[in-house]
Amino acid sequence: MDDFLSFDSFLGGAKKAAHRAMDEHGRGEYENFALQGGVAIEKLAKAVLVSMNPVYLLEMRNGNPDMLLYLGGHLELSEDKVRTVGAKDAIKRLRTLGILPPNPQLDILIELRNGTAHTSTGDRAKSLLPAFIESSWTLLKKVGIDIGDFWERWSSAVIIAVDEQRSEVERDVEIRIRQSWHRFEDRFAGLPDSARERALAQPSSTPYPSTLALSEPRPGLITTSLPPSGVPVAEAPPC
Repeated sequence: MDDFLSFDSFLGGAKKAAHRAMDEHGRGEYENFALQGGVAIEKLAKAVLVSMNPVYLLEMRNGNPDMLLYLGGHLELSEDKVRTVGAKDAIKRLRTLGILPPNPQLDILIELRNGTAHTSTGDRAKSLLPAFIESSWTLLKKVGIDIGDFWERWSSAVIIAVDEQRSEVERDVEIRIRQSWHRFEDRFAGLPDSARERALAQPSSTPYPSTLALSEPRPGLITTSLPPSGVPVAEAPPC
């Protein structure tokens, strides 16, 4: 079977899409977040299916009958003739196998990604971040991929997004701080530390909020470590 249908290919594509989804969510581009988030879940779902048996990628409706032989490894097909199961059916198969639990919020994300949801994409997609992250964790656990290895710099943000001990407002603020900090890092990548410090300390006309500075520990703040990433999170000291 071709490399583009391999486990590593699906996993790599899912990782790129998931990171783009977090970037888009941080910029307030919620339609793009839904698109990238849906792609990430679809590719993760296919990575799980192909790790179990490549035949599980078979498109049952209006599919090429030769795909069964191709996915079984006994027939060669050109890439333009290869069609695999869609996101909705891939998720359905994982639920049938007891791997992925039912989640109406995830279903809405996939519908928004496919353009079939009868709602305002941006307004609805903003609130779907926890469902997106929780589903990714379930799928990563199934294939034995460490959350920190997959999410990398986004590890602390995704942990906060599903932390039910925090209020919705608190989670949103903490996530925004980390999203802003990553945008800052991307914008000023390669600059000397002194230039980065000046950019943080001095007001500017750039679209980055002043709360960027809160994403690093400051005097008077307590820092705690959140597993599995170990990324410090700033918390206000008790009054």
